[in-house]
Amino acid sequence: TLKALASPKVKGLADFLVIGENFALKGRAAGRASLEYIDKALELIRRGEARALVTAPVNKASIRKAILPDFQGHTEYLAEKTGAKKFAMMFVAKDLKITLVTRHVALRDVPERLSEAGILSVIELTDMALKKLFRIRNPRIGVAGLNRHAGENRMLAHYGLTVMRKAR
Repeated sequence: TLKALASPKVKGLADFLVIGENFALKGRAAGRASLEYIDKALELIRRGEARALVTAPVNKASIRKAILPDFQGHTEYLAEKTGAKKFAMMFVAKDLKITLVTRHVALRDVPERLSEAGILSVIELTDMALKKLFRIRNPRIGVAGLNRHAGENRMLAHYGLTVMRKAR
């Protein structure tokens, strides 16, 4: 976090506030502290004292041991705390944004977690985010399939879906 904030490209983007302490980087205190930092950030947003939240990775094992045995990840934690019904994890780079249909699941378990409705929900959420948050008027969305035949004739295959939407 500190390295990113030291970058001239990042530094000028906003007035950043870092919530955290060095002691929390190690040991069992990290789990409890991580969630307290997220909760504090959400409180600042609710009070109008902050407009956005950027999170760093959290130690899931430490959180599970210290406080929440069923903790999946901070994406799900944030959704629960904010009451979000539709949510996803998106990785953002300059020319590519990737939204995950599944999160925090072993690769072997992914096929059983996929459904057509779930995939379409993430596509719709991604489309909305690209338009509203990134101001992309006509987003092109591609969906990667899990099997090598997922894209044949743009049909839903047993474990995958490939969609490429043309710009409108």
